Amino acid sequence: MTMKSRIKLNLISIILTIVLFILSGCNSNDTYHNQVNTSQQVTITFAATTGSVPQYEELITTFESQHPDIQVELLAMDGEELDYERLASQVDTLVLGSAVSAENSYLFLDLTPLMSNEDFSPNDFRPNALQGCQSGDKQAGLPISLSPSLVFYNKNIFDQHNLPYPQPGWDWDAFNNIVQAVSSVNGTEPVYGFLDISAGFILRPETHALLSANKTPAEVGTAIQWYLELARSGEIAIPGVNAEGKTNDLVRGNQAAMWVGTLSGFSYDLQGLDFETGIVPFPSLTGNAFGSDPVSVSCAVVSAGTGYPEASWTWLNFLSRNSVGISSGFPANLTAIEDSPEWVSQTPERQTAILEALQRGWYGWVKYDFTPIAQAFQKSIQSGQRLVELLPSNLSLQALEREIPDVRNSPQAVIAQEPTPLPKAEKAEDALSAVYFAGPGLHDIKTVQTLAEEFNRANPEYYIEIETERGLDFVNIMSYEYDIKNFDCFVSSGSLISNNYVNLDQNGDYSVYSLDPFLDNEGNTFLDDIDPIFLDNLRTNGSLYGLPVSINPLFVYYNADLLKELGLVPPDLDWTVEDFWALAQQAALKKEGVYGYVPYLDWPNYFFSDAIYMKIENQTVKADYENPQLVDLLNQLIPLVKNKTIFVYDSGGTRSAMGNYMLRDELIRFENGLLWLDGIGMSSTPPARDRNDFEIGISVYPTQQGVDPSDISAFFISRNTENPQVCWEWFKFLSQQPNNGFKGIPLKPSILDSENWAAAVGEVRSAVYRATLSKLRFSSEVSIFTPMPFSQWWTDAIVAILQDGRDMNTVLKETQYKAQATLDCMQSAGYPAVLPYEETYETAIACAHEVDPDYYSMSELWSVNP
Repeated sequence: MTMKSRIKLNLISIILTIVLFILSGCNSNDTYHNQVNTSQQVTITFAATTGSVPQYEELITTFESQHPDIQVELLAMDGEELDYERLASQVDTLVLGSAVSAENSYLFLDLTPLMSNEDFSPNDFRPNALQGCQSGDKQAGLPISLSPSLVFYNKNIFDQHNLPYPQPGWDWDAFNNIVQAVSSVNGTEPVYGFLDISAGFILRPETHALLSANKTPAEVGTAIQWYLELARSGEIAIPGVNAEGKTNDLVRGNQAAMWVGTLSGFSYDLQGLDFETGIVPFPSLTGNAFGSDPVSVSCAVVSAGTGYPEASWTWLNFLSRNSVGISSGFPANLTAIEDSPEWVSQTPERQTAILEALQRGWYGWVKYDFTPIAQAFQKSIQSGQRLVELLPSNLSLQALEREIPDVRNSPQAVIAQEPTPLPKAEKAEDALSAVYFAGPGLHDIKTVQTLAEEFNRANPEYYIEIETERGLDFVNIMSYEYDIKNFDCFVSSGSLISNNYVNLDQNGDYSVYSLDPFLDNEGNTFLDDIDPIFLDNLRTNGSLYGLPVSINPLFVYYNADLLKELGLVPPDLDWTVEDFWALAQQAALKKEGVYGYVPYLDWPNYFFSDAIYMKIENQTVKADYENPQLVDLLNQLIPLVKNKTIFVYDSGGTRSAMGNYMLRDELIRFENGLLWLDGIGMSSTPPARDRNDFEIGISVYPTQQGVDPSDISAFFISRNTENPQVCWEWFKFLSQQPNNGFKGIPLKPSILDSENWAAAVGEVRSAVYRATLSKLRFSSEVSIFTPMPFSQWWTDAIVAILQDGRDMNTVLKETQYKAQATLDCMQSAGYPAVLPYEETYETAIACAHEVDPDYYSMSELWSVNP
């Protein structure tokens, strides 16, 4: 097989060894005296997410040509939740997707002494931007990119009132007048002058300015009384405080003249609006030296444990001046913005507003916690109490400062004896080679890359090449088909065999190799460490075609910060479904606007039920929407929906292509949802860059969880390979490693029970994974896949019952009729048995139209009702 181009990440040549130890009363500046002689080349490490590796590779090439005494080794992160404490002990530098949080600031070096370098000027950055990467008085990082909060407005509403659009430089009087002029709050569908994110959010920069002038609580209350009056009258709305509905729904429904947002949030949440929008910076108060527009920031940092602070600083300083295209948002460096694709894509009108917002950026949120003030605002709006009575009596900027933990065990570097760097293993001229696909969804990329180096060095007669991405030709083809054609070996779902997805060629051979010949040479003990139930489902006609690696069930995730805020206790490993619902109900009761549980799918197993609405009888699919299990489940969910314990996720059904998935994600992103389910890689959870900064906890699925071959990850060898022996030796090598880079729960007890594996995944996760494995109920039959239109009708049914309050029996009877009539129609067309979905899709859709003239498939909905 032809070797494909690949990302070359040399993880073995990391020559910096960091030893963490406790130094009480240690002067942090001692680190600067540990710099080795820079006349010799030094190597520093830099962590980047997998998707941004190509951009950083180009930058590193440029940097190293300008600084030949510094080599930068690039480590790819796979985008999962990051353990910053562990990461700070593994790399010298990294780019955070956020500001430096107070609780993590001790992990990063204070850059203040290095900023006196003649090649650095604070004036190269947007005003106040450096404050965004401070923690207390410590300059913990350099700003790389900025994303301002802006006021968005609905031009149609302004046009209807013959009002001019707001312009940069407007003040609070102009804002107040507009809100009152466009509000219409007495009808059944009120129009709000302004939607705020939280109570008083738009006033935080001004509140900061008032407190910096030592204003008393009474003076602060008087200065912002106008906002409270507009909120009590409903002209200013804060969803969840004094208004029903969510921001995005109100905006889409033309019920908001103005609202707060970001450009990334707008493109993410509010696509396809039927009106034109404008943007403007926050209103400003003359003389506010702290800025008036909240700006989020992405910071580049140096580990407190680095042995090369000056070399690391040189790299960070370079990054701050060459950040175009490597981070979302706008470059923090003044000169870099003109070349930014994000900037160039904006209209001149928007560029004016954005530039003004960046020039007046406010970063007070990094240092100060305004939660007590927001809580006082909210209570004042809802109760009518005077704000001064609700503000903390000791209200001051000092009282609002975020607490920086007194961590005496900060990472401090001791330069260990520097090992001789190992050369990268090169392929021997006569070595047999193979390409292994290590997809990020199933692998820890940097671990697999490191292991490949070890394998190649230990086995010079073989050479394994790692691919981490599929090519541009990965379109209109199933992933397993692509992998079989393009790679020598790979990991895929166990259903590849159990569903007979591997085809026979003209010689009667399957498209993946039988592993029996290799096993015959290994002796009888090779498979002893694997449960036979997992092996049996990878056999066909008595031959074993795949080796099980890991299993990927569902877990319960939760917002640990929100849990703590609500005064609730984290779940135990032996909790039950009843415990789950009790915790969810407590969360909904304790805080208005918070849902206890936000399901990512509407499948019954996301509600801890084995109920199904399609069944197989005599190799024929039957509809089963009225079965008692489903009725019991829905009866259980109805009261939980009414008291807002559960958010009703609507995937759209036959009514909308998008449904309310944006609102679903928004609840998690902005900390209005406590619990949700997801897999090990959290592929459904909004990534860290798109959500508030909060800690995510993990616990077990609270009852027995049914799994089947589709949940297993297994190792396969493509029949297209010229050197299957290389793949087999590579897999044997991986199977002997405690931390072999596979995501999921290991299926080999020798790995699952090892201390090395537990240390690699973390103490909490390893305990959760082990407890989860003991609760799995394995079925040899792959669960029936319920495609369109049947899944759409299930969504329509649960929305009608749970959200719209329609009679359950009536809805289920109607759904049962449509589904069974469609199946009967398909049978009359010659599809009586269970077949791969792609073979029946067109017939299913045609029959659905015949049964229900109002039916729309998903592709049809995109053109009718996106």
